[in-house]
Amino acid sequence: MNLSLLDMKKIIFIFCWLQLVFSSKVMSQTMTADGHQSILICNDGSVIGTGANGQGQLGSTTYIPNGGMQILLQNDWEKVATGTNHTLFLKNDGTLWASGNNSSGQLGLNDYVSRDTPEQVGTDNDWVYIDAGYYTSFGIKANGTLWSWGFSSEGALGLGGIGFSIVPMQVGVLDDWVQVSSLRNHTVGLRGDGSLWAWGQNTYGQLGDGTSIPKFEPTNVASSDNWAIVSAGVDHSLAITTSGFLWGVGNNIQGQLGLGGSINFLVDWTLIDDSVSYDKIGAGQQYSIALRSNGTLWSFGYNTLGQLGLGNTTTVTIPTQINTDTNWSDVSVGHTHVIAKKSNGELYSWGDNNSAALGVASCVPTYCSLPQIVPLACSILSVEDLENNDIVKIYPNPANNGFYLDSKQGLQINSIKIFDVRGSQLLSIVKPNKYISTKNIEAGLYNLIIETSKGKAIKKLIIR
Repeated sequence: MNLSLLDMKKIIFIFCWLQLVFSSKVMSQTMTADGHQSILICNDGSVIGTGANGQGQLGSTTYIPNGGMQILLQNDWEKVATGTNHTLFLKNDGTLWASGNNSSGQLGLNDYVSRDTPEQVGTDNDWVYIDAGYYTSFGIKANGTLWSWGFSSEGALGLGGIGFSIVPMQVGVLDDWVQVSSLRNHTVGLRGDGSLWAWGQNTYGQLGDGTSIPKFEPTNVASSDNWAIVSAGVDHSLAITTSGFLWGVGNNIQGQLGLGGSINFLVDWTLIDDSVSYDKIGAGQQYSIALRSNGTLWSFGYNTLGQLGLGNTTTVTIPTQINTDTNWSDVSVGHTHVIAKKSNGELYSWGDNNSAALGVASCVPTYCSLPQIVPLACSILSVEDLENNDIVKIYPNPANNGFYLDSKQGLQINSIKIFDVRGSQLLSIVKPNKYISTKNIEAGLYNLIIETSKGKAIKKLIIR
């Protein structure tokens, strides 16, 4: 196979992009925050969530309001993206599903009928990336083509003169899209050659093309081709280069660009910080969250609901560190609340707690201004598993540096997985030896899933 210089450049960029995006230790769960809901996918493919569900955006008819994180859907789910009042889901077979508000056709189901539970969008099974905005939805297929549907009067769909569609429509003819982000009325996208594109509303210059004129089709907005991650807020945009440098453009009235309070808005992409390396970013409603490569988390901008996570409601105009922890690994930013994960699997949330979007027991009065640990509901057990619970024994229990497996009647043990109480997988061994070392696992209570030739067994293990 003969590859052109441009093809090689695209391959190298995509490899670097994947390295940057998936560099954190715990990537077994995907998570999303927007509107007044938070949704995660557990290690076993089940979906958990909390928050507003009045229009079916959680995808479950069994959700108990104000009940914290709950299991919404079982198995086979791989990715999730929630908009203001609707949600997109990807299954691991590449099919696309949607639930929630559909007043503008944002579910892509060829009608305007809202759904309480996910319904498949079309019949295609080659979807690899999804993003949901205000009344908009986006998907990227395995062939690199970008698709959009829903409604936008200011061009956020990127379909030229077409302002709405109730089914997915291809955006242009380009076939190397790798990321797209849209929160309200504008969209920012990233292509495989590292180029940066934007379209939609441009009142505050949030597209970064040097003007304040809206664009109805994807427009190349930067001369360089070293962009790695993008995030669109309500009226500002953030991006990280392959070098890890942080850039921004658009509205800065509340300091959401982190450049101080003297600049109201910018129409050209501007360097925010090149003194350190950044891994992830999230642009919300006039505020921003940024994760540095050293595991520290930083925030800046509007803070009336504590969404900066600084323990107060004071707006700040320069990047300010959220506590002193250095093990943050992932973050998702909604309009006015945030969920973030640490490398040990712990989930935290803060900001607006309207409709119990934070998944914590109490926030006074309706928000939390400091990160709160979220009790997870990821389930790794089932009735069928418990019925086979006596086919394998483990000893000693409690264990110090390790334990032994003993199967009845010489059953073959095919694999063993160890999960912490939050549902994060810590260890997976195929065809394990009789003795399992735990010397690298901290003391605590753990769940084991042991696959045998006669079924699955679940065990509790205490490590001292």
